[in-house]
Amino acid sequence: MDELFHLLAGALVFFGGHLLLSAPSVRGRLVAALSERGFLALYSTVALIGLIWLGYGYAVAPGEPWWGGPGLAIVPLLLMAPAALLYVGAFSQKNPTSVGQSADADAARGILRITRHPFLWAMALWAAGHLVVNGDLPSLVLFGGILALALIGMREIDRKSRRRDPVGFAAFEARTSVVPFAAIAQGRNRLVWSEIGWGRVAIAALLYAVLIALHPFVIGVSPVG
Repeated sequence: MDELFHLLAGALVFFGGHLLLSAPSVRGRLVAALSERGFLALYSTVALIGLIWLGYGYAVAPGEPWWGGPGLAIVPLLLMAPAALLYVGAFSQKNPTSVGQSADADAARGILRITRHPFLWAMALWAAGHLVVNGDLPSLVLFGGILALALIGMREIDRKSRRRDPVGFAAFEARTSVVPFAAIAQGRNRLVWSEIGWGRVAIAALLYAVLIALHPFVIGVSPVG
């Protein structure tokens, strides 16, 4: 159990901190005491400490493989391609699901036509792909926890956005979807490739290549064998 202490403690701080600080009653009290900026600083600090601790715990925890292995390395390689584009799209355009941005029907453009939560889907795809390959307890805690947090986060962000801006977010929500391409399939939106553009694709491809190139040096394992 001592060998798992840092993994479990880091998970408690990172995942527990997210859930606790996001609870409406806790968040409301802290914002009243610290201001919105102070709350965000506290939230970011707890998240950073938890993430570093969780990463250290993952690195030192023993892991007995239950599933996965190098033969499944193709899965994260495939999933990381759309994840990179979603990530780039999330931070290169107006995104009402980000902190401090307003929502309306006109915001449902670009990558948001595909899903209104591109960043969280990027994280979910990254976590799911790595969980398929790394089938041990530390990976289940790290990647499984991040996958669950990303999926729960989509619901929680929508809930908070409805409460904060019921009119604007209702208009935005009517033209977007949580599940990728669902709004397009349902006729509530359409894919306009020019709003995403080849420039974002090029940046995503560069990000993808950099992640693969750095993986052996940062993680110690090559994702391409």
